[in-house]
Amino acid sequence: MTESQEGHAETTQTDPLLPGFKLMEEGRLDEAVAFFQEAASKYPRDWRVFAQLGQLQLANEKHHQAIYNFTRSMETAPDRAAILILRALAFLEIKDVGQAEADAEQAWPLAGENVESWNRLGVIYGRLGEFDRAQTAYEQALELQPRAASVYFNRAVMMAEAQDFVAAVDDYREALEVADGPWPEALLGMGVSLVKIDDHDEAIECFRAVLELKGADSPMGRMARRYLSELNALTEADAAPQGETQAITPAQINDLIREVSRHQREEEVARLFRVLVALPLYTNPVQIEGEEPQDPDAVRLPVFNGEEGSYVVFYADEQDERLRPDHIALPGDRVMRWCMDQGNIEGLMVQNTVGDNVCYHKNLFPALLARYDRFMAEHQPENQD
Repeated sequence: MTESQEGHAETTQTDPLLPGFKLMEEGRLDEAVAFFQEAASKYPRDWRVFAQLGQLQLANEKHHQAIYNFTRSMETAPDRAAILILRALAFLEIKDVGQAEADAEQAWPLAGENVESWNRLGVIYGRLGEFDRAQTAYEQALELQPRAASVYFNRAVMMAEAQDFVAAVDDYREALEVADGPWPEALLGMGVSLVKIDDHDEAIECFRAVLELKGADSPMGRMARRYLSELNALTEADAAPQGETQAITPAQINDLIREVSRHQREEEVARLFRVLVALPLYTNPVQIEGEEPQDPDAVRLPVFNGEEGSYVVFYADEQDERLRPDHIALPGDRVMRWCMDQGNIEGLMVQNTVGDNVCYHKNLFPALLARYDRFMAEHQPENQD
């Protein structure tokens, strides 16, 4: 039974809903929505019609409509637990935490031996921050079906969110081992968690596998390619990042940002990542909140909000015409350290004078900064008496 086909197992060849389920299997979801909307008027007492509509609407982010149809489905559904859990997921999407928790609590004693119900309860309680309860739900699912790949995957996602990256890697590994075939989402999640525990060699293998499965131009492929470029930069960072910046001019850094932004060539992505840590970066503060404007904690910094999260915005050239007279300058390593301390910031966006921009995720900042600090300590002049 798939995530979007609750009740499909009860169909027969004479079932009037069978064409709708086949449309879903074939991925023709718009046609499936139309089919089940028409079926709702023909079979108003068939709980499966409304369960399917609810799941399709949940997938299409029409959460209020999904809640309505899940509620309709529960009027005649023989298994209220499964529908309650789906409705709880919809309530979470509209931030109605109280109702989501109420539905989950009502479903808990009814879940019985339904593996997917326990799996989804794990997701719900994980998103509610109740990790112990989520862990219990996942363990119950695995007791019923020890080789349930999606349970391991969902628990891995939760453990990563809880910052237990060792446990996350273990669960991603289990998910990949028992899965029916290659699983790029699990490989990507495992790669990111491996980065967090500084296992860069295996992380590189994961990201390369994602690229092979999804292609370089897919959203997942672009993320994998970015991590690979930054990881490759780290392998060369011991060769003196400070030395690289001494030879780079403002014009060259502008050109480098342009090339990275437009072509994403790995060598250039890596070089820019290495030099940013030691470059001065400039920005227009949104608001100065203290007496030390050169302290990132004393100002509100401009942020770009995109599909992959929020990135603090800096410019690489002090002659950039967009910089105001009250602009501030901060060392690149200081900006990266600040990003690492901000839970709502994913990383750093740096722009050149013509508006080309490059984003670097903060996951790899700790490793780069460790190499930078080591280099600076080794090359700092000794004090003269």
